[in-house]
Amino acid sequence: MKQTDLAWFQLKFPHDLSQDAVLAALSAFSGVSYNTRLIFDLLATKHGIEHRLAVSPTAAETLLGSLRAAIPSLRLDQIEPPTSRHGRPALWHR
Repeated sequence: MKQTDLAWFQLKFPHDLSQDAVLAALSAFSGVSYNTRLIFDLLATKHGIEHRLAVSPTAAETLLGSLRAAIPSLRLDQIEPPTSRHGRPALWHR
């Protein structure tokens, strides 16, 4: 699956985000199917920090609903897949 085949979202977190809300949001990812592809993308520039999430389209609705339940004031805006490949990719496997 290519990056362009994924559903991409920009995440905007509230300023008063608690540690408990973050842990609840992260737990939403524990229930996804083994074949779901997830990408967490962080871009830091002189203009600020941008958080992006890419997910397999079949899991997007369920996962976004779980994130919104954990952090009701989280903004999730669907975006186009990023075209630039700056920085270093970090992979995490369990």
